[in-house]
Amino acid sequence: QKSPESSRVLRIGGVLAGIVTVMVAGTTAVGGTMVALLVASPLLILFSPVLVPLAIAAAVVLGCLVSFLAVVAMVAWLYKYVKGRRPVGANQVDAAKNRIVDTASQVTEKAREVG
Repeated sequence: QKSPESSRVLRIGGVLAGIVTVMVAGTTAVGGTMVALLVASPLLILFSPVLVPLAIAAAVVLGCLVSFLAVVAMVAWLYKYVKGRRPVGANQVDAAKNRIVDTASQVTEKAREVG
């Protein structure tokens, strides 16, 4: 059997070994990142007249694609709703529609009472 003191020493040693391992791994990661930046920086500066417009064009194309997909999804949802297939969220739309109709009828009643 191990004494309580020896297991405490082992636990502290394990924690210290873990801390050292994390520090070495972090230092290696930071060092690797710095070397990669040193190597890539001249290439990025050299090709930036090509890369910057390319990145802007890619962002615009991606934005247009996402917008197109959103419109297609919206039209598909509206088609299902109009055809009575009850897509997801149709209950909330119906509740909002009923609330608007109720409010409009209340306003009409108040207008008739007033004048």
